Amino acid sequence: MMFKTPFAGKSLTLAADVDENGVIVSDRPMLMRALANLLSNSYHHTEAGGATISLRVEGGRAIIAIADTGKGMSKEMVRQLNDDAVPRAREGGDEQGTGSG
Repeated sequence: MMFKTPFAGKSLTLAADVDENGVIVSDRPMLMRALANLLSNSYHHTEAGGATISLRVEGGRAIIAIADTGKGMSKEMVRQLNDDAVPRAREGGDEQGTGSG
């Protein structure tokens, strides 16, 4: 995993929990871009602990989850992310990025 070294550099852990029966048929570059973006967010917003990426099969579907020990999002940010009327949600601050994770 390309994120192992940066995570280790911040003294963070990065673990993978993969169901060996899971198979994903996808647009590989697009899936890799999405996962890299989520792991990058975990890296940038986690000061201690680490992150886990998991793949499990449930009801014939592959479920990918990323969990971390970062500061998390405010309730307002979660509301914005679930509001179709908000084109790009962004938590405050001068951080780089385009918003909406």
